[in-house]
Amino acid sequence: MPRLFTGIEIPLPHSQRLMMLRGDIITARWIAPENYHITLRFLGDVSSLQADEYSAQLDELMIEPFDLTIKSVGHFGTKRAHALWAGLEPCEALNHLHRAHEKCAINIGLEPEPRKFIPHITLARLTRTRLSTIAPFLADFSGFQPDPFRVTRAALYSAKPSTGGGPYVVEDIFPFESEE
Repeated sequence: MPRLFTGIEIPLPHSQRLMMLRGDIITARWIAPENYHITLRFLGDVSSLQADEYSAQLDELMIEPFDLTIKSVGHFGTKRAHALWAGLEPCEALNHLHRAHEKCAINIGLEPEPRKFIPHITLARLTRTRLSTIAPFLADFSGFQPDPFRVTRAALYSAKPSTGGGPYVVEDIFPFESEE
């Protein structure tokens, strides 16, 4: 079974705007816009049975659509940066969705995710990059803020083992309940 994770797809207009942020950072491996997403829960390599059980549980979730807004750019890594990302405005509905996906993962026998949930869209992976190298990028785009986008579903993705960044394949879709 391939590596699996759940996430939120980024609408095309927002992906295109994020792609325009690409800078001249020699150590950056920029993520293709079609692979932009917000990870909700990384499952890793699970059995087919676990994947089916997880999907069945996600099908049962009652989630209402909500809006997300990209608010900033930033990086992961303290002494050296290893990723550039676009961050999101705080959103309780997104946190609720993440907790629901986490609970489903625990229900199929996975260990709880030890890392804190930091919702973001990875823009680039970096290799041994000094913070001073990315400082101009961060300063240039600190005010970046596109329009909000509506989240109406989550997706189950598969990925080939690699250094990250895709390509990712949508294996299943989990529409949220209608607002009617």
